[in-house]
Amino acid sequence: MNLKVKESAVGVFGQLVAKVTKLIDVKSIITLVLTGTAVYLWATTQALPGDLKDIYLIIISFYFGMQTQKRSDESDGGPTLGV
Repeated sequence: MNLKVKESAVGVFGQLVAKVTKLIDVKSIITLVLTGTAVYLWATTQALPGDLKDIYLIIISFYFGMQTQKRSDESDGGPTLGV
């Protein structure tokens, strides 16, 4: 019984590590750095420069748009071209 609990804990930890590893790619790093910069600037100056706000919105929109498209493609069985 105790052995099963240990194996289960290792399995859960392994799944957690795998998910974190998937998250760490260039898009995620850029998004996290840009979000941290925006939060820091907002916390210290209570405003974001206009250019930074525009760049941030473009990158976040693209990132989440790609995630939505990827999920849609996976659920449909593949990308659709020329619909």
